[in-house]
Amino acid sequence: MRLSWPRPRLAGPLRTSGAYDLDKDLQRVLGHVPKPRKERKPEQLSLFGPTYEIVEQPRLYETTDGLVVDVDDRAFARAVSLHSSEKADCARRYAEIVGTAMKNQYTVWIELFAGPGKLYVRETRKFVPGSPVEALNIPRQFNRYVFSDLNPACTESLRRRIGSTYGVNILQGDANSPELLVEIAKLVPRDALVVLYGDPEGLHLHWSTIKFFIDRFPRLDLLLNVPISGVVRAVAAGYDQKASAVMNHPDPRALFDPGAPDKGVRYREWYWRNCEAAGFDQIAAVPICLRGTNRELYDLMLASRHPLASKFFRIAAALPDDAPIALSNHG
Repeated sequence: MRLSWPRPRLAGPLRTSGAYDLDKDLQRVLGHVPKPRKERKPEQLSLFGPTYEIVEQPRLYETTDGLVVDVDDRAFARAVSLHSSEKADCARRYAEIVGTAMKNQYTVWIELFAGPGKLYVRETRKFVPGSPVEALNIPRQFNRYVFSDLNPACTESLRRRIGSTYGVNILQGDANSPELLVEIAKLVPRDALVVLYGDPEGLHLHWSTIKFFIDRFPRLDLLLNVPISGVVRAVAAGYDQKASAVMNHPDPRALFDPGAPDKGVRYREWYWRNCEAAGFDQIAAVPICLRGTNRELYDLMLASRHPLASKFFRIAAALPDDAPIALSNHG
């Protein structure tokens, strides 16, 4: 029997300026013509091995925010490399695992940096569903979904794609702002089983934001793309404050070892310590690298209290049984 809670009200977007006009913005972008450029062989076709056909089609104009217009939907899509489109598949698979296994629980999917709900893959020049749409398209949906993004072009495009779907809330605001976090907290019962999916572009997901969800929701899973390599680059370039906000470390430079072959190891260990101190005794992660190189892009990480977390992680990340993953299991 499915447990039920009072349905929270449907909240409108948070706005910091005047009303945003999606159609006007679409017309503005469609008026631009992309500059011609030489095509080069993509560095990476896939994270985990499948091959994709590279097709020659007219290139779409990208805004400074990395958005392109999908004329069929009359909405924006985010232009990404192929590995980013596969992250949406990973989110769907994990949502499907939780939705099926916890079908008798009240479940909530919270996604920060949700984007417009559709991706444009530069290598294949095709549109594919984004993670919010993928998370909704599972056999046993969550009881509630909360999607947020700072860019109104993304939130309004997502709203146009999803429509007025009962139990789905789309909020516009800074993921690290108290105002947005309070709005999200109003929508989600404290005793719900919550999955927080965070896929920031750059160093934009602060540990203080994650800690807010940890403190409020005792039944919380974290599915995160942790920018370890981005933290290393930020410290090397002197942006210690940005790295500190992500790592929850007063002096992230103290973890920097310029002579180490893998400069991200100490940052990764520190991030895990934060998770373990917060009560997550099941942590699984895998560094995602450019195919054929050792250049790390980010860490795909699951932090959970569920004893089968590592098994769920392999399924969600579509990893072979013999693929190495880093595990923390102190339960």
